[in-house]
Amino acid sequence: MTSWLQVLRSLILTAIVSFLIPLGLMGAVIGLVLLANHIAPLATFSQLILQRLLQFLGVFGGGDALEGILTIGLASGVVGTLFDAFAYFRYSGLRR
Repeated sequence: MTSWLQVLRSLILTAIVSFLIPLGLMGAVIGLVLLANHIAPLATFSQLILQRLLQFLGVFGGGDALEGILTIGLASGVVGTLFDAFAYFRYSGLRR
């Protein structure tokens, strides 16, 4: 039973990390673009980039950028969890 608890703990941790990494990366990119918006020569360029980025996220969220980034994070979390489960069961014979 302890082995299953370790697998479950690993899957949950993988899902959380796989969900948070895309959110953190997109947040950092949006933050850098907003920071570049305060530099005069880059203001118009950064506004254009921010508009395009929010439009890109809106595609995945049905028009809402927040839903889009959550959808990307959720998909990444599911894929990371599936990959962790695959790796565990694929190489479980090597541990014995």
